[in-house]
Amino acid sequence: MGESGASTPISSLPVTSRVLAILIIEAEQARRGHTNSYIAQKLCITKKVYESKKKNGNFKPEEAKHLVLMYWPISLEYLFAVAEEINF
Repeated sequence: MGESGASTPISSLPVTSRVLAILIIEAEQARRGHTNSYIAQKLCITKKVYESKKKNGNFKPEEAKHLVLMYWPISLEYLFAVAEEINF
């Protein structure tokens, strides 16, 4: 989260943070056995568009909210975490 409280788009994060956010999304997706096609269908986008958004983090706010609702009880902050916010 930035200083203003707004979340930072994954695409503007350092590479290590982007990779972490992508891995978290993929882990939660795999944990539930969801394919990229399944998630894309739930978001009303194509599989190709979902895979691109997952890679670059350019989800619309309503798409991010839907992902969080699908993977409840995880939070938006966790799902789109940045490395600096996680204690290793």
